[in-house]
Amino acid sequence: RDDPEPEFEEESPFGDRLADNCEEPDEDGYNNGYSGGMGPDKIFCCKTAKEVYSHVKSRCIEDCNDAVPCSKDLKEKWCGPYMEKYEAIQKKQCKPRPTTTSTTTTSTTSTTTTSTTTTTKEVTTTTTTAKKTTTTTTHPLAWCHKMCAELAQPEEDCKNEDACVDFCDKAMDYAMKLADKDDEDEEGKKKEEEKKEEGKKEAEKKEEGKKKEEKKEEEKKEKSEVKEDDAKSEVEKKEEKPEEKKAEKKA
Repeated sequence: RDDPEPEFEEESPFGDRLADNCEEPDEDGYNNGYSGGMGPDKIFCCKTAKEVYSHVKSRCIEDCNDAVPCSKDLKEKWCGPYMEKYEAIQKKQCKPRPTTTSTTTTSTTSTTTTSTTTTTKEVTTTTTTAKKTTTTTTHPLAWCHKMCAELAQPEEDCKNEDACVDFCDKAMDYAMKLADKDDEDEEGKKKEEEKKEEGKKEAEKKEEGKKKEEKKEEEKKEKSEVKEDDAKSEVEKKEEKPEEKKAEKKA
């Protein structure tokens, strides 16, 4: 019975993709040359793939559902394809390394006669064939590449795939910058409204304090008037007593 053929992974010239100290290749498309957008076009290291996928999820899930929501284009047009792209890259680059094994079976047959002894050895060897599996991921801007080729380069003699890729990448970067600016403007408006609300509350607080002070002054004035009335009444009573005594003596 034939044993199943094991998976095999060729050694990469860039090093070990699963290593903690893995570094991205210094080539076009990898992380070292990334200057904008949602993430690099190519990723070699497992740890880089995890970081980029985590960043995209955070931006598309957490940031788009917080107090300052992200733009409609970012959420509906870009997030889905890029999350699928970097999830697939992470699964591929972080997949455990397969092992290669071989099995050798040895059978021994001995035949004995009265005069001669013959020993025959039969060796059976299992050959392992290496298979390389390739995963194809659709570029998230494939629709833009196709539109560029159809509309901007309709004739065969003017086809330039690299030019369309470069154009779509720049358009994506520009769209992302506009989306970020919209988010910043929205956040700025929110802060301005919060500042106005705080100013309004502060003014109401001052007005309330002013009313309390006025009320205290009125109460103080009323108490002072009561004291003056009491003092006046006391003086009048003192002036009335001598007159009463004089009247009593005459009587």
